[in-house]
Amino acid sequence: MEVVERVGVAALTAVRLLEAGSPGQMSIALVLLEAAAEATMRRRAQQEEWSPKFADFYRGIGEPVSEIDLRHTLPVSKLTTKAWELDDRSRRAMEKTFEGLTDYLVFLEVIPPDLKAPLMRLHEYRNETYHHNRVRSETLRTAVQLYLNLVAELLELATPNMYELFSRQRAAAFAAVLEIDTDEARGAVTAQKALAAKLRAAAGKSDALPRLLAEDVHRRLDDVAEALSFSASVMPQEGVTANDVSRLAQWTGNPLESMESLRGKRFPVMKATVARWRQDAGAISEATDVRAAFTLFASFEDEFEDYEAAVAEMASMADDYVQHQIDERRGK
Repeated sequence: MEVVERVGVAALTAVRLLEAGSPGQMSIALVLLEAAAEATMRRRAQQEEWSPKFADFYRGIGEPVSEIDLRHTLPVSKLTTKAWELDDRSRRAMEKTFEGLTDYLVFLEVIPPDLKAPLMRLHEYRNETYHHNRVRSETLRTAVQLYLNLVAELLELATPNMYELFSRQRAAAFAAVLEIDTDEARGAVTAQKALAAKLRAAAGKSDALPRLLAEDVHRRLDDVAEALSFSASVMPQEGVTANDVSRLAQWTGNPLESMESLRGKRFPVMKATVARWRQDAGAISEATDVRAAFTLFASFEDEFEDYEAAVAEMASMADDYVQHQIDERRGK
């Protein structure tokens, strides 16, 4: 099966899972879309490896080879020779890791640098789903929609002769896999573009994604505020506030003598931090480019997630305390 067929099967299966709509199905869609993205990127990396070897071969048989010759006769860009500038460690990283592969293609200027941040954040989502069984039910749909757009962009960035041309008989089978017209499937360029167009259509309007990401920021901040208020309301001490619980959630030192001892200390997340996060949500919503919006969203998550987890742990302990009180009253 050709690379573009593997990409098509994975991506179009992801589309059907997105349409089904359950968190579990969208988690699988995320895994499939990463497979599609990596297959496309590795094919492109292979091309960058081939071109210097072809050039050396042509020079070895006495044929004159110029940059213009390479661009018009081989599947390469004019920056191909940069492939040989990588040290062994970087080359091994490119071969073994998704981040190394992404860095390699950015280094070669094959993909734009601002593509790395969303690719790596989606890679983290995929790992959380695949390796740790953590499902981001609220953000999964948006993540899958964004990944469909990114896979489409990777296909559009591919070189014109990245994939082979097919006979009409072969193209018919190929078209059935990609759900495109047979004539489109005969040419590699049209096949890539047809598949990219289908993925963008399935993802929906990309201009809605920044708003959805911003809504997710506000929802998560609201959930944290609710968890803090709940935890404060069940504390056995008098006068404990949500801000006190926020400080306690971030405290990593020795056991406290009193809640009062925390009130004069500063912590990474304070009221001003939460206010800034609300402002960040506004910037995400107003972003005109979906990649820029997702990069801002990823930056928010990097700063927010540890705090979010700490507050959730406090709320869980508070809930356990309430349940313990109920059990005691029932004589359990």
